Amino acid sequence: MLFVFQEEWQHTFWMKDMRFPLDMIWINSECAIADIIPDIPHPPPDQKNSALPTYSPSAPGSFVLELNAGVAAASNLKTGDMMTLGGNLTGRFGC
Repeated sequence: MLFVFQEEWQHTFWMKDMRFPLDMIWINSECAIADIIPDIPHPPPDQKNSALPTYSPSAPGSFVLELNAGVAAASNLKTGDMMTLGGNLTGRFGC
């Protein structure tokens, strides 16, 4: 899933209602990977919202891409790599 934000910021996420682990990739306005947090675990089904951990990047981003856990490593993605949106997103959002 791709989240697109109006402004570049250190957008914080939580994993409410997720049923599987994810990699989260923050992408800056220049289409470079700003940060990657791999293998974020899904919360237990009975965990209260107030107890959910939050995840923030070390650098601001304009986009957050959620992938199945392990895809970022298997794709050898690293901070600083340039990203290009494909498919129906080609040419949109500047990437």
